[in-house]
Formats: sequence, C-alpha cells, structure tokens
Amino acid sequence: MGCGVTKSTQLQLKPCNRGNISVPAATAMRAALLIQRWYRQYVAQLEMRRRCTWNIFQSIEYSGQQDHIKLYNFFGYLMDHFSSANSQRNLVSHMFGESDVFQDMEWERHVCYKEIEVLDIYTGPHLSFPLTISNVTELVHAFKNKQKLHARYVLQLLGKTWTLLRLMPNISHVCTCKHKEITICGDLHGHLEDLLLIFYKNGFPSAETPYVFNGDFVDRGKESIEILLVLFAFLLLYPHDVHLNRGNHEDHIVNLRYGFTKEVLGKYQIVDVLWSDPMSQNGCVPNEVRGGGCYWGPDVTHKVLDTHKLQLLIRSHECKQEGYEFCHNGRVLTIFSASNYYDVGSNRGAYIRLGPDLIPHFKQFQSSRSTRELTLRQSVGRTELSALQALRMQLFAHKSDLIHEFQEYDPQCTGVISVKHWAAAVEKALRLALPWRVLRSQLVTDSAQDGTLNYQHWVNQLSVMQPNTEITNTSLLETLYKHHSNLESIFRMIDTDHSGLISFKEFRQTWKLLSSHLQMDISDKAISDLAESIDFNKDGSIDINEFMEAFRLVEHSRAETDAPASPE
Repeated sequence: MGCGVTKSTQLQLKPCNRGNISVPAATAMRAALLIQRWYRQYVAQLEMRRRCTWNIFQSIEYSGQQDHIKLYNFFGYLMDHFSSANSQRNLVSHMFGESDVFQDMEWERHVCYKEIEVLDIYTGPHLSFPLTISNVTELVHAFKNKQKLHARYVLQLLGKTWTLLRLMPNISHVCTCKHKEITICGDLHGHLEDLLLIFYKNGFPSAETPYVFNGDFVDRGKESIEILLVLFAFLLLYPHDVHLNRGNHEDHIVNLRYGFTKEVLGKYQIVDVLWSDPMSQNGCVPNEVRGGGCYWGPDVTHKVLDTHKLQLLIRSHECKQEGYEFCHNGRVLTIFSASNYYDVGSNRGAYIRLGPDLIPHFKQFQSSRSTRELTLRQSVGRTELSALQALRMQLFAHKSDLIHEFQEYDPQCTGVISVKHWAAAVEKALRLALPWRVLRSQLVTDSAQDGTLNYQHWVNQLSVMQPNTEITNTSLLETLYKHHSNLESIFRMIDTDHSGLISFKEFRQTWKLLSSHLQMDISDKAISDLAESIDFNKDGSIDINEFMEAFRLVEHSRAETDAPASPE
C-alpha cells in the first residue's frame, strides 16, 4: 500500500495539464501523497472511534451480566429472610416451586456421560456399575486422600441414584428387628472428616449395619460433593439399608445462599466453562468483569491442549468485530455468528467450515440490508451514537454513586473538580474500564477551558423524560434503571403460567423484597406511587410486557433527547 518516489522516477514525470492549469509532475505526486496521508489518518481515526465504541458496548454488556450472579444472592436472601414469614411465604413458594424437568424422562437422554473420556492421566478412583463394595471402599479412601472423582463417574453415579430414587417412595418406613440396630446421623453439612469418623467408629453401612442420614448433607462445609457421592454410592449398594432423608439444605435456592452451588461450580468448572474468556497475559484470574468464570492465559491454553493432544480450541461467547478472532499464538479461535450484535454496523458475523484437512475456512457476513447501504463513516457514526446513548443510561443508573465519588474529590463542596478527577470518579462508580478522559468531550458539553468542570450541573443534566408515568421520586427512578433486568426476571418467575400478568399485590411484594435486599431507602408510599402510575387491567393485574416496554420508552426518549448529532 505504500507509495514512494525516487529521483529517477521524478525525472521521467511529465507536466500534467487540466484545462488552463499546468501542474508539474513532482507537485502532483506530493499532492497525491498528502491526500494518501490524510486518508490514512482519517481511516485511523475512524478505527480508533470504532474500537472505543466497541469497548463501551462490551463493558456495558459484561457489567450487565453480573445481574445474573446478583440474582443468585437475591434468591438466597428471600429464602433466608422471608420463607417463614406469612406475608411473603406464598410469594416465595410461588416463585421457587420445585421443577419437574426430568419427569418421565431418562437421565441418559439428557446427561451423556458415555461421551466423556477418562484419560490415562487420571489417577483417581475408577467405578464400575453395578457398584461393588470394593468400588465404594476405594471411593471413600480416595476422598480421604483429597482426590477428586472424574466427571464421567460423577454423572454416572448421579444417574443411577436418580433412577433408583424415582422408584422409591417419598416416605421410608424403617423398623428394627430383635437383633438389629439402626444408626441415625444428623446434619453433616459438608464435613467429610466427621462422616469418615462415624464410619471408623461404627462401621460402613451394610445389611448388618443400616443407617438413616437425617438430611442437611451439604452447604457450609467444603466437601459436600464428596459426602453426597459417598452416601449415594452406599445407597446403590444397600437400597434397603441406607435411608436418606431430605433436609432444608437439600434445596437449590438454599444451596445458592450457603455454598453448595459454589462448591459444585468450583470443583467441576461449570461456571468457568460457560463464562470464561482468554486473555493475553499468562495465568488464570477471576473474571470480575462478567461476574463469573475466569480469564485464562496462553500458558493455560498450551498446557491443556498439549495434555489432551489437541491443536486448536474453537470457542464462542465473545462478540468479535470481524466475526472471528485468533489468540494464544493461533491455538484459540473465537467464532461469533450474530452480526450487528450491538447495533447496525457494529460487527460482522462469521461461521467456519472444516474439511478433511481440519483447516478452518471462515465465512463472514452481515445480515442487515441497511448495513450495506452505509458508508464506513456512517456506520461508525451510527454505532458510536448508539454506544453513547447506552453509556448515558448507565451514568443515570449510577447517579447517586457518581455524586458520592465526586464529593470525595471536592471536600470544600465547590461543585467543581478537574477533568482528571471527574474521569477517576466516573470509573469508580461504573467500573467499566473505559477511557473516560477521551469520552469526556462527548459526555460533558460545558467543561471549562482551565481543565475543570461543574459536576453538579452535569449531574443535574442526567435527567429522564417520562412519557406515560409520573414518577417524582428520583431515587426510585434511578433504581428502576439500575435494576430493571433483575425486576423483569423476578416478574417472569412470578408469572408461572406465562400469561404476562401479575397481581398488584405481587408487584408490591416484589418491590419491597428487592428494595430490602438492596438496602435502598424507598418508602412504601414511593412504591405505591409507582404502582398507581401504571395503567392496570380491569382485573387489577399488571401487564409485565407493557410495564417493561414503558420503561424502554423512557430510555429511548432520554437517549434521543440528549444524544449529540451523529458526526458528519
């Protein structure tokens, strides 16, 4: 692409005539070089704007994904604080009824443990089914020595247990014979050493030594999985002599609150597999941006692929501007097939074709017809505008946090801080890892020439137009923006019949529970005012879709009002 001119070339050039103007060849060449340089600078600036816009979209998306993790804490909070309260008990039980996902379905159809290979490098216990006493003894000794059971055997053991439990009654009738004793154990709560001590003192479960385990096997302790697997193994060996009663901690919502879910995710990498992303640095660190999983480096990639004799890892999960991207010395390939993911023109989609040579061949596309009609400048401008609109919504949602951070840099309460402090305060409040000083010119329109800005005036400009509602409580409105995805998720859970309707009582109870959990200072009157501002149906129910759509209209009107004109 480069263009150079040597002395010999210049001597051979001839004057260029355009009408009455005669332009020397050397002058024409210099003009061409200036145009080329200008164009390259122009394209580079567009690319910089495009990448900055991309970072805004991605940071906001990852920040929003943390809501999924926060919901876990909220569900645990409900069970911990309101499951016994009469006023909330019906709502909680209504929201978190037991699932019948596997009812009348075979475990093997959903969990394909046969496809999971046990490699030679695995040194833990091996199980065969039907289980033998030597299998279970080996399993107990392996857990005593801090070994982990392979995922294939875990799934197979769980599947056999599930099949057996389905055939057993909900209530077990246990009796003692004249020469037979029954050992009853209470809460174990993940304390494997205590279970092993019981076995040492009392003997393993058997036909001669029957056991009743009286619930609360998991949570709080660090070896809940091991306890469950041991108990399930003995249950399979002696189904008439081992009895497992369910406790209050054998509940998926309680497990979210007290640790068993976290233990499962940690020991069998479920969250890491679903939420993790590669990074350029070596090592493995928590993925605090998404709120789950981890970031792993090239060293981890090479170790895993070399161990399993693999050449390439093809993964997705991250939107890429070109639809695909290599990293880690070409050994990790990310493929993303949704074009225009953030907005029209924001990215291409792609898919891969693999032939017998296993060399990936990429097919890129962009599905929107309007995208093809946009120039590069128009495409960048449109996506930039959309990104700035989304960013302004984030700023409004964190209005209270922003004020607090600004005041930390303004102890004299002058209402004015430097641009440097403004950028630092905004990052502390939003935690999006964006170049705020670069974005300042598009977010703050009235900064002073001396490098300061009036943050009080700027914060006051972060207002919201209200098309159909009359919400006067600023704190409540800010809360709506910040937690609207959580609210919608909870509303959907309450709406178990998928009618799209919830009652006025359920609406108020949900708000009260959420505000209590988030420790928000929102009065009952404010919640009532919000409820009264909604257009109810004749039967007093609230249409979830209409409520959330009204909220989206607020976002849209706010964005259109405050957004600057797209740069030409």
